[in-house]
Amino acid sequence: MMIGDSILNGGNPTDQQQTITEIFKFKLLAVGHPAEVLNTSAGSWGIGNHLGYLREFGTLESDVVVLEIGTNDLAQPTSTSAIVGNDPNFPTHPPLFAIQEAWTRYTWPRLLQIFKIGSAPSDFPLTPSSAQPDRQFQQNMQNLKTTVQLVRIQKIPIFVLFVPQLSNLVPSNNPPKYKLEFIQQLKFLQVPLIDAQSEWSTLPSKKVETLFRDDIHPNESGNQALANLLFQQLCVAGQLPTCMS
Repeated sequence: MMIGDSILNGGNPTDQQQTITEIFKFKLLAVGHPAEVLNTSAGSWGIGNHLGYLREFGTLESDVVVLEIGTNDLAQPTSTSAIVGNDPNFPTHPPLFAIQEAWTRYTWPRLLQIFKIGSAPSDFPLTPSSAQPDRQFQQNMQNLKTTVQLVRIQKIPIFVLFVPQLSNLVPSNNPPKYKLEFIQQLKFLQVPLIDAQSEWSTLPSKKVETLFRDDIHPNESGNQALANLLFQQLCVAGQLPTCMS
């Protein structure tokens, strides 16, 4: 089971087959390991939402849990349902036709942006921000600790996949605020970290730019690179031997 936000979810611009979880699943199948990789995610979810989902629905008999955490998540408040029905990214009903969604979520907002009429919504949900980021970060670290405890009570291994923003890598490697404390917390909890920023920090800037759709979200190439990283560190490097058994 992987739990995350719009990075993991992919949003409408990403085909289902090109999400991180689907690519990772196909890599497991290719080496003869029958697997289902669950994608538990929603736009703007934070660390508190990960905990809330697990408390509500559990781990669904998963063999392993991987938390996808990005730069914004470190000091992001737990998202609520207040935005549902008030933002095109969070409709309360499915569209009648695909062309209707194309118009309301993409074409019309673009026209508003081009002609500078009001503010156009993003293709992806906006990340909620905190007026007290230091305090929110500490709360998130407590939520992370509780999440780890909840998963380990069931004797399930847990990992964290950290996904940086493009601006954390280009024009140079620039770790976000709170990341060092975040890593220290993971070490204290003995949670293995799969750090995409560390892995991508040695790549040329032009190469890194080909992995992102915008400053926050990886594109299909970025998702492929993240799935490869998961496979290398969990399976090839033996952190999760069962995925190669």
